[in-house]
Amino acid sequence: MTILEQINYDLYETTKKQETNKRDDLRLLLGEVQRSPIKLEHDVDIIKIMKQLKKGSETMLEHNVDSRLIDFIDLLNGYLPQPISESEIEDWMRVNINFDALKNIKQAIGITMKHFGESADGKIVNNVLNKIIG
Repeated sequence: MTILEQINYDLYETTKKQETNKRDDLRLLLGEVQRSPIKLEHDVDIIKIMKQLKKGSETMLEHNVDSRLIDFIDLLNGYLPQPISESEIEDWMRVNINFDALKNIKQAIGITMKHFGESADGKIVNNVLNKIIG
């Protein structure tokens, strides 16, 4: 089941159960997804939109603590892939990347990001690489 299908199913279920706050948050999320100029071909596209929404919501939360906003961020976190830990990234890089064969050591970041996809944060990967190469 794709993320979009899961969101639609969850919207159906929350409507049946009359969970109005969660239903409204899901409608907001679907509205943002449908309004996006990004062509929605894969889950990766929807994840990008959700990450933008989360970042904007977290910025708003810094200025105004609102329980509805916290609920919305929690809802987004439920659909976003869980981030990979630094130790997992480091273990994978040590096993799978031959640093001597790279023309530029920073190529390891691209290789790692390609492997982990949206689950890895580029800043964390860069920090891990700097830690490995010392």
